[in-house]
Amino acid sequence: MTRILSVQGVARLEVIEALCLQTLTALADGLEYPSSAPLPPLLTSAGAGDKVAGLYDSDEAVTDLGINAYYIQMISVWGDVATWLHDIKLGNDEIPWRPESGHTKLSTRYFEFERQLPHMHLLRNVSFTTRTASEIFEQREYWTSWVLMQILFHAVPATINHPFIHLVAVRRSTKGPQSHAFLQQTVDLAIFHSAWVFRILQCSEGFGLEITSPLVGHLVAILAIVPCLFRFAIDEKVSNRAVKDLKWCQDYLARAALIWPHMSQKLDLLRNLQHIADHQRSNHEGGNTIMFQPSLVWALLDPEICHMNTSNEVLDESPAAPEARLRVTTRFTHPLTEAQQEQQPAPSSNFIADETLSFDPDELEQLYLDDLFFHSNPDPFFGL
Repeated sequence: MTRILSVQGVARLEVIEALCLQTLTALADGLEYPSSAPLPPLLTSAGAGDKVAGLYDSDEAVTDLGINAYYIQMISVWGDVATWLHDIKLGNDEIPWRPESGHTKLSTRYFEFERQLPHMHLLRNVSFTTRTASEIFEQREYWTSWVLMQILFHAVPATINHPFIHLVAVRRSTKGPQSHAFLQQTVDLAIFHSAWVFRILQCSEGFGLEITSPLVGHLVAILAIVPCLFRFAIDEKVSNRAVKDLKWCQDYLARAALIWPHMSQKLDLLRNLQHIADHQRSNHEGGNTIMFQPSLVWALLDPEICHMNTSNEVLDESPAAPEARLRVTTRFTHPLTEAQQEQQPAPSSNFIADETLSFDPDELEQLYLDDLFFHSNPDPFFGL
């Protein structure tokens, strides 16, 4: 589709970005990486004593290619993710937990990148959050590439584990019951890694290091869908965090639109998705039920194939709209403190979903996320 649009002369930023990503992917193996800014001096408080004994002993065997090399590698990985999303949108069937699936192959490539990334560039070693604004400014060439690499590092797993992908788009490929353990894992990873993207960007803003590239704006728009869904969680900690994250995403896209006007379209899509969810919400069996058009989500996930001359073409929420609507019920049990656990049902890791779903575009798509046990705490800068 990218090649078709480019041959037809469709002047869209997404087309240009997609062509660049495909080129990077094709050249990745033989690419001579550009020089990188040197690693900032270590802080006196960040030393070997902060490492977990026996866990990170293999740095000597890893050659540091420079932060720009790892940023470029992650862009290449994201290019494969974008292609995978496009294929899923076009109806490519896969059972994601099987070894031959695109999801598994992307996960493997991501793990290989993480394995080869020198630990000197990890957050706990560069001490990004504990530096001063002046230090960040003086070494901004390194930190800009580092932040972009970190954003992609978390955006990739957040996207390939996106709840919409696995609870709607890929679900039709599964004959019979889905793996509840796999689905719960994808939700946990999506929440955890999307929160990391937001925290890193917020921290960068606090240092005066504003990152407003079109690619980052696209990633923020994609990941904003996660808090848009999970703000309906019964668990107040999860829902409150999601509300704050969604508000931040919208503010970020509004600022980015001042530089990149097409970001305003993504902001409109996100607000419309929020509006529909807010106004088509009901209570069902102790959980919150929301309904919206999958086409709105796809317009954010894969804008290349969403023909949006004006926002109204995609934001149509009339009953005549051809896309089905999605009804999601979310109920969470989240162990926060012992006192709260005494007042709540015992936490359960069971993931219960309605297996009698119809994917007829004229009917509603209904999904249940009951008793989802969310283990991860995305707030602390932990282990990275």
